[in-house]
Amino acid sequence: MIERIAERSGAKVVYVLEAPEAGADSLTDEILAILTHYTARASGRKAKAVCEKLLPEDALRLAFKWQKQGLSIRDIYARLDSMGKAIDMKGRRLSYKSVWRRLNENRAILEKALPQASLS
Repeated sequence: MIERIAERSGAKVVYVLEAPEAGADSLTDEILAILTHYTARASGRKAKAVCEKLLPEDALRLAFKWQKQGLSIRDIYARLDSMGKAIDMKGRRLSYKSVWRRLNENRAILEKALPQASLS
């Protein structure tokens, strides 16, 4: 519309913005996005490995047995704590959420290792 008005009055519209080179900027942006993604994933794995609290095998077996008997995670945690087993493999104190997370992560393995008959 502006071009038509300019043409009727004898003026000419000139564009001063240069068009970017085809693909150069977008390729750079894509490479940077890919590098950022994989760097963040690697950093996340490192942080998880450093912060992860692992429940010792004997405590995990007890917790799974008690869960199968119908105890809540808080009750399981209280029992482990009273037995001095609410400590991870690096000697750090566990929270009840850490116990819950380990039970959920290891459920399939524990179900195979501890059949129903052995829990009574």
